[in-house]
Amino acid sequence: MHYERVFNPGSGFTVVGVAARIRKAGGKITMARVGITGLAARAFRAVNVEQALEGTLGSETDISNAAALVGDGVDAKSDVYGSAEKRRQLARLHTERAICEALRKAA
Repeated sequence: MHYERVFNPGSGFTVVGVAARIRKAGGKITMARVGITGLAARAFRAVNVEQALEGTLGSETDISNAAALVGDGVDAKSDVYGSAEKRRQLARLHTERAICEALRKAA
């Protein structure tokens, strides 16, 4: 399990957070769980990202393709801490990072 977050240095408020948990067996990802905070009005599981990862080897391409799905169908919020587009970019980047680190820990 790994948690990545981007916080506002002035307030300490988390702008975007991503938690990832990965299980591997036989060299493939057998279980992926990805939770996102700060992108939408409520925290949510990125089921589309999870499904894109499960059954793969967890290559850089697999991770990048899965992370690219994180904002699909999500009504991203904008506020004083970041625009919707900025939050989408941060969520994508930190989803990749969290998955990579969770994979490393699962090995």
